[in-house]
Amino acid sequence: MPSPAHDSLWEAALTEGVLAIRCTGCHQLKPKSVTSSATTPTTSPPPKDGALMIQSVGRLRDIDTPNQRLNVKYLVPASRMAVALLGLAAIVSTFLDTATRATINPFNFFGYFTVQSNIILVIVLLVAAGVSLFGKRQFHWLVLARGCATTYIVITGVVYSALLAGQEGGITLAWANTVLHVILPLYAALDWLIFSDRTDLPWNKLWVALIYPVVWIIVVLIRGATDGWVPYPFLNPAQGYGVVALYAVTIAVAAVLFAALIWAASRLHFFRSPVLA
Repeated sequence: MPSPAHDSLWEAALTEGVLAIRCTGCHQLKPKSVTSSATTPTTSPPPKDGALMIQSVGRLRDIDTPNQRLNVKYLVPASRMAVALLGLAAIVSTFLDTATRATINPFNFFGYFTVQSNIILVIVLLVAAGVSLFGKRQFHWLVLARGCATTYIVITGVVYSALLAGQEGGITLAWANTVLHVILPLYAALDWLIFSDRTDLPWNKLWVALIYPVVWIIVVLIRGATDGWVPYPFLNPAQGYGVVALYAVTIAVAAVLFAALIWAASRLHFFRSPVLA
C-alpha cells in the first residue's frame, strides 16, 4: 500500500489537472474522473528512483488550469497593449520634440522606415490585444499582418544597430530612440517566438511581406532624385547611384531573408494555451 506521503502527492498532482498518476514504488494507478473521451492512461517504463511518475490521459495543453488561463488571457494582451502605447508615446514625443526645433514636413517625418514600421507594429499589437481580450481567435489576416509587422520592425532594429547607431541626426530623444530602435524590435521578436496564438504562415504568402519594403525603397529613390530628401545617409544620391542601388538591393534581399525567418518561426510553438489558440 502507498504511504500517506504518496497520497498527499497524488492529491496535489490531481489538483493541477493531471488525469492519472502512478506510484513507481508500488505501481498503483490512481485515475481521476474527468471530462475526457480518453479512458486508458499512457504507459512508460517506471523510473528506478522510486519517485512518483505523473501520467497524462488524453492530450493536455501546456496551460490548462483555471488560474493559468486567467493569467494568460489578460497578461499577453496587456503586455501587447502596454508596448504599443509605449511605442505610440515615443512616436508622438519625437514628433513634438522635432516641432519645437523646426517646421515639420509630415512627408519627411513619416517617411522614415523607423517611424512607419513602428506605427505598423503599434496598430497590429493593439488589434491583436483587442482580439485576445474578447476571447476571439487570431484571424488569418491578423496573423499575416503580425508576421509582416514583425519582419519590418526586426529590420529596423538590425539596420539601426548595424548602420545607424551612434551617428549624428535621427531621433534626439534618447528614451524614444531606444524604444523605437531597440525595445519594440526586441519585444516583437520575442512576442512572435513565445506566444503561439498564430497559425503557420503559408510560404506562398511570403511575397505579401515584401510589398511594403519594395514600395518604400522606390518612393525613397524617387524622392532622392527629385526633391533631394532621403531618410538615411546610405541612400543619399550624392554617393552615386551605384552605391545607392547596392544598398537598395541589400535592403530588399534582407527583407526576403527576415521575412523567411519570421515565416519559419511561425511553425515553432514554445508556449501553448487554449486561451490564445
